[in-house]
Amino acid sequence: MLYRIIQPLKTGILFVFLVLFTQNMYSQFETDKDVLFYHRIQSIDPQLQLPPQTLLKDYVNKYVHSEKTATTQALQVFFYYQPYIKQTLVKDSLPELLQYLPLALSRMQLTYQGTYHTAGIWALPVFVAVKYGLVVNDCIDERMNVMKSTQAAINYLRDLYYLYGNFWEVLLAYTEGPSGLNAIQIRTKNTVANPWDLYNSGWLKHKEIIPNFIAYTYLANYHDLYNLNVPSYQPIQITCIQLSKPAYFHDLFNCLNISKDEFQNINPCYMSSLLLPNIPINIPTDKKALFAMNEDSLYLKYAIEQVRLDSIAQEKIRQANEIKTITYTVKSGDYLGKIAHKYNVSVANIKKWNHLKSDKINVGQRLMIHPK
Repeated sequence: MLYRIIQPLKTGILFVFLVLFTQNMYSQFETDKDVLFYHRIQSIDPQLQLPPQTLLKDYVNKYVHSEKTATTQALQVFFYYQPYIKQTLVKDSLPELLQYLPLALSRMQLTYQGTYHTAGIWALPVFVAVKYGLVVNDCIDERMNVMKSTQAAINYLRDLYYLYGNFWEVLLAYTEGPSGLNAIQIRTKNTVANPWDLYNSGWLKHKEIIPNFIAYTYLANYHDLYNLNVPSYQPIQITCIQLSKPAYFHDLFNCLNISKDEFQNINPCYMSSLLLPNIPINIPTDKKALFAMNEDSLYLKYAIEQVRLDSIAQEKIRQANEIKTITYTVKSGDYLGKIAHKYNVSVANIKKWNHLKSDKINVGQRLMIHPK
């Protein structure tokens, strides 16, 4: 009998609590459209089931209006590489939600250069890239290679999961660095149960990654609702060739009748703008026959230029040696100390250069001097 009385009361209290909680949760939204907006975000992945934040609407509106062209281009490149990124994540047993990280980091710009020496679509720092096997030097930066940088970035994310095991901690450790995130967590006593707490704390150097990530993830899934026409990405058809000898960029451009930008677009890893060492490069497939016809002349031009540069360098050395050796004729009133002071050398060196056994010199005598 008592159970029949208490049970309806418990059910009613729970119902009231849920109503109040739901009203409070969505009270900051003004319309049903706002509620639907956040519901769509939550439906993408459980990791996005966070407390509502009205600023997300501002980010989305910015990307679909004032930055519409950039957003469309970012999604265009993302959809082209998405299968590979997703496949690599699945292979390493990582959350598929991470596939949207390069969108938030670099807008999928293949030659992205960020702050703190980060680069590539994954905005990899130099030390991380090198640690995970990428080549980064004055000539080559493999962070710009989508396939190689994706594997390196996912290896890094996998190791971060071993350290943290939590999606948002991994994402913030990626952008802040593990030591940076650990220091922030100690200051704020926050374990990133709710990343918005850290966003509002003011301690994150890269706090924009949180709204950027959520907004770009949302648009990648619901871009059609905003009339974002994302055409298929059509990269230039390329052929990889191996240079057997070094060549100059400008000679290659002239040979293939392509611009520097066109070459950079299909070879984003190559940083130099002057010399191509004997490395593999990509060229437009329709230029393959043209390259084969002019390949020997490319190497010959490089060799001729090297001979010219070597002769110039040798002439400079010869002239420098001539200038450094002078013949001084002793005048009345001269003595070794005076001559040594004039040319900023030591008396001992003058005696050594001229095989003098004493400090005595004669008017009209010629001395070899090697001034500094």
